[in-house]
Amino acid sequence: MRALLSTAMLLGSAMLVGCAASAPSEPVLASAAGAEVRLGDLRRELSLQRPDGLQAALSSPETLKQLIQTLYVRHRMSDVAEELGYTERPLVQAQLRRDREMRLADLATRLYYQSLEVPDFAEAARTYYDEHPEEFITDETVHVAHILLRAPDEADKRRRRPEAEALLKRLKDGADFGELAAEHSEDGSRIMKGDLGPTKRGQMVPEFEEAAFALTQPGELSGVVETRFGLHIIKLLSRSAAEPIPFEDVRLKILSKLEGQYRQQKTNEWLAEVAPKDPVTLDETELAELAKRLRAEFKVPEPEPVAAGAPAGAEAPQEAVAASGAMADE
Repeated sequence: MRALLSTAMLLGSAMLVGCAASAPSEPVLASAAGAEVRLGDLRRELSLQRPDGLQAALSSPETLKQLIQTLYVRHRMSDVAEELGYTERPLVQAQLRRDREMRLADLATRLYYQSLEVPDFAEAARTYYDEHPEEFITDETVHVAHILLRAPDEADKRRRRPEAEALLKRLKDGADFGELAAEHSEDGSRIMKGDLGPTKRGQMVPEFEEAAFALTQPGELSGVVETRFGLHIIKLLSRSAAEPIPFEDVRLKILSKLEGQYRQQKTNEWLAEVAPKDPVTLDETELAELAKRLRAEFKVPEPEPVAAGAPAGAEAPQEAVAASGAMADE
């Protein structure tokens, strides 16, 4: 760990020098077969990581070593590709151009999004909170305990119902629920005297949820409830009604949402201006003729006739879509 901390201190200025070239005087972190990774290389790589990736990379000496090894392999294999002349192949050059265009297109959009000046949404956040009260309510919860007699099929349920009814009668006659749950319940909650803790809607099987939320008074018992697990007797320990969440508790969340919506809208408007959605100048007939010529050029089979009644412009086969990102053999 001491070694990791020492390396982390060396990386302290990573964000300031993330794009600078590695200086010859910088420490060498990996070296073999003529390729090396210097501290500057590692700094640049870390400056490109998301916060979670940065934390993972610096979490232990082993993860840091793995990152350095990955950088070395990248550097070395890049050199190998140059040495073997692969970068001179037209298809490789086409792939590199496409990769560069795709990365720049993504970066341009993300950097524009991040660079936008965002107005003050303080008043708008309060207005949003007031106009959308249904979004800012705590979940209604019930805190229940149960006794479960396992009965996975209908025959078992019929056979064990008298046993469950007898337990329910004992409870109504004053028997201690926790003691009976510890003695008779057939699940892990028995060690907690049947206590399942607080739960909200959607966390339980429907039959159990309906019976649990039907209880209104602490101490109230359900009847015998059937679920796919078996037969339950439920006791309500406490109940919490849904309540509004104070504005201050959600203010930052609302601000983030409104700012994100603003950035996305402005980015979409910018994209529509700088890269219109429908720039294709060919009409449908010309496109069909071009597709025919290209199928012949690339030796692609003619498409099968569209069945009568099938919608025009049917989706391309999935395998064709999946293959579109692969480089063709030279």
